[in-house]
Amino acid sequence: MFKALKPLSPSLLVLVFAFSLTIRTDADVYKSVHHPKAKAFGNRVCTNKDCTLAAANFIHHGNDKLDPCDDFAQHACDRYKIFKNISVLDETDVILNKKLPLLLKTPPSPEDKPYHTLAKAVYQKCINKVIEKNKPKKNIPSTKSVFLALIDEIGGWPLLKPKNWKEFDLSYEEYIADIHRKHDVPVLFNAVVVANGFPDNHDEYMLLLTPAPPLDYPQYLALVATKYGADNPSLFDDVKELYSKIDMTRQAILDEIKKKQMYANIGPLHLVKLEFANFDLEKYMMRLFDGIGEIRPNTTVAVWNAEYFQYIHHLAADKRLLANYAASALVMKKGLFLTYFDEVPQRNEDEFMTHCTTINHKLFEYPLSQMYVKKYFDYDGIVPKVSEMPPTEPSEDLAALVFRIQHKLRLTALSKISKPLDLISWTDVDEASVLMANAFNAFTFNRIFIPAGILSPPSFYKNVPDYVNYGAVGAIVAHEIMHGYDNKGRGHDETGDERDWWNDEAEEAFENKTTCFIDQYTKEGVDGRFTLGENIADNVGMQIAYNAYKKLIASRGNVTEPALPGFEEFTAEQMFFLANANLWCDKDKIVNPIDEHPPGMIRVKVVAQNMEEFSEAFNCPKKAVMNLEERCAIW
Repeated sequence: MFKALKPLSPSLLVLVFAFSLTIRTDADVYKSVHHPKAKAFGNRVCTNKDCTLAAANFIHHGNDKLDPCDDFAQHACDRYKIFKNISVLDETDVILNKKLPLLLKTPPSPEDKPYHTLAKAVYQKCINKVIEKNKPKKNIPSTKSVFLALIDEIGGWPLLKPKNWKEFDLSYEEYIADIHRKHDVPVLFNAVVVANGFPDNHDEYMLLLTPAPPLDYPQYLALVATKYGADNPSLFDDVKELYSKIDMTRQAILDEIKKKQMYANIGPLHLVKLEFANFDLEKYMMRLFDGIGEIRPNTTVAVWNAEYFQYIHHLAADKRLLANYAASALVMKKGLFLTYFDEVPQRNEDEFMTHCTTINHKLFEYPLSQMYVKKYFDYDGIVPKVSEMPPTEPSEDLAALVFRIQHKLRLTALSKISKPLDLISWTDVDEASVLMANAFNAFTFNRIFIPAGILSPPSFYKNVPDYVNYGAVGAIVAHEIMHGYDNKGRGHDETGDERDWWNDEAEEAFENKTTCFIDQYTKEGVDGRFTLGENIADNVGMQIAYNAYKKLIASRGNVTEPALPGFEEFTAEQMFFLANANLWCDKDKIVNPIDEHPPGMIRVKVVAQNMEEFSEAFNCPKKAVMNLEERCAIW
């Protein structure tokens, strides 16, 4: 965790900042110039590279002919779709990923660690191999045919062509075992051979069974299915059903088990199998090791979260649903990589680099992260700026905002807020990756992660006025922290443990307040209940980021920052909202029914509508679309 800057003594405030301004004149990071129209900014305009880039993006994306009080999202992002076909965060990802091949193509140097050298060597071998493979050859099957043959081998994917799918005759244990044995894809649970660490058992190795992780990136399933010729009018509904009936149910089972004492059932197969009336452990193991190794009655088995395996037959009861889930797991592990090759036998160098970089990232994530941070991430210049953003130390003001109910709840809220921020340069935690333009909250650790990848243009600029970065990344920091108090995160305490620390009054007040958000977002064409957690984090997070910015400026004696070029006649408050809107610009407002995040344009519009400060900043008249008479708020 990084310390926030300590507040300055009020008696020294004017003297200190007068001194600071004197220094800035000599080494002005803003390279500001005088401009008579920039009255709200002390008649100064920032002209450095970062300010120019940020301003150019804002101008490029927006349409000043549209009234911000009618639809702020359109005002800020109307022209974005003309020039770009991905979101701002995706654009940040693309820029980041273009830097990775440059790192991997750099010749090994004495400063490289062994794993850096290995990553570079693997990358170069991949490039050479792909180039060789993509030379024109005859009678090479197409990617589509290979992919469909893979699906057919496991009995089909009902999502693809429901009418053509035939139910498999195998038991669910045999079906899952076949997929795992042939394709190394765990379905519902994982089985691995590990060293036997239990002295009472005689085998040197044992088979360990654990619940499998949920599907990776389920939002891409429909896209992959469409690419390979899906003929299914209810495709999106089927994907959503897949997620809700299996992954969400599995998680509910595991969450319930967590409340009890988790245990591993360890012993010889002939005894352990008796614990599971509806899961034929012996049949599964025999099928899994068919042709590979011998399974004996006294083979040592360890089943972790044994209670989960007593429920597993419920998840596997619907064979169509199970087949969809199993094929989806296979697709997400192998199908996406197959899309790098198509019927076209030759590809250009950029596509080779993309493919080989993706593989390298998967194999050498941490070494590659280290190389990226060392080359491209200005730790000393960026981390202090972000670490002072809201809220990185206990704050009575924040606690009062979160809970205005009872003192004991406020103390727990304070304690929970005190430790969550973790800025990642390169990381030693398995839950996070540096190389992503994203951020997240880990409830079970009570920590949020802000990877280095998101702290780069166009999401973040190092040398711009604070109203830009507080409106964008500052709101992201607060958004992630507020996930700790949304409809899911509030069930975890300051240590990350699952605990009901709310009283009945707080519970009832929360449920009543959320109804407003559910209705408001539903009117925008979004499933307000499904997206509730994101909507709470957006709205409360934005309010906290705005308050933090205003407090920061007040702590400086309200000394103004310079304007961005082209925005001389705006105000700092207007620029704060404009910076936030530009973070969520996207090409369309299409709602993804299996994504808990509403489309970016809806996020911008509704959050601004719910903030009175927005209407004040833009002088919106009463009854304007953006100036609601009744606003939604949680805290």
